[in-house]
Amino acid sequence: MLYGALGMASFSVVWTSLAFLMASPAYGYGQAVTGLLGLAGVVGALAARGAGRLADRGHVHLATGFFQVCIGLGWLLLWGGGHWLVDVIVGLVVLDLGMQGMHVSSQSVIYGLRPDARSRVTTLYLSFNFVVGAAASAASAVAWSAGGWDAVCALGGTFAAAGVLVWLYEHVVTRRTSVRRATGIEPA
Repeated sequence: MLYGALGMASFSVVWTSLAFLMASPAYGYGQAVTGLLGLAGVVGALAARGAGRLADRGHVHLATGFFQVCIGLGWLLLWGGGHWLVDVIVGLVVLDLGMQGMHVSSQSVIYGLRPDARSRVTTLYLSFNFVVGAAASAASAVAWSAGGWDAVCALGGTFAAAGVLVWLYEHVVTRRTSVRRATGIEPA
């Protein structure tokens, strides 16, 4: 659930503050252009299919790491978007790809926890993500007021970095346990 929540936080931060950036003197665009940027999310929908295939083949952990890195790379590109619209568009595509893939990967994990209670697990997962996303949206508005697009990117990048760090920690612990079991140090 933590990966999904951190991904939702990043997603909420960017979509809350993007309108501020597009309306700023750097761009001067209105709501229509900001709305058109939502089409960048179509590419992210394609990630869902690939994420599902990876999860079905037993690679959900590696997929999770990949999608967390995509979210982080998206923020690096978006940071450059304070001056270049191309960076905004590519950053949105990469971040959304990571977010959509993360969502599918997270769901494949949580559904395995209690196959008999999928509705309750889904409700808990989505409710938690909604609360985290709402808090991240509020924080992004504060970040924009405090430091503009750079502060927004720092906030979103922090959520992305936290996801990568959690994944790395989990990866190290999982590998260490696998090695111990393989060598007979730890029983299976």
